Amino acid sequence: MTPLPNKSIDYDSVSKIYDQVRAGEPEMIYYILKEFTPGPESMVLDVGCGTGNNTLLFQKSTKSQVFGLDFSAGMLQEAREKAPQICFIHASADCMPILSERFDFL
Repeated sequence: MTPLPNKSIDYDSVSKIYDQVRAGEPEMIYYILKEFTPGPESMVLDVGCGTGNNTLLFQKSTKSQVFGLDFSAGMLQEAREKAPQICFIHASADCMPILSERFDFL
């Protein structure tokens, strides 16, 4: 098998069309919720949330406080327009400005 070339993706540019080719995955949310039952006091962080498709589905499916985190400002701009009620954080997953211990589920 030939390895793929190591090309960096510009997610800020991709963000403008991302939702046209990638939707949220309700089935994935369903399976997560079968294993983890968050309560109204639970705090959930969607790391690598992109445009917030799954973040929004998770928030709609629970009474938890849900946050999204992504490195791409363009992706987060789309997420914030779609779901202004969710707190989206602009940061890298390996250098989060918040403590992961604060969350019940990542």
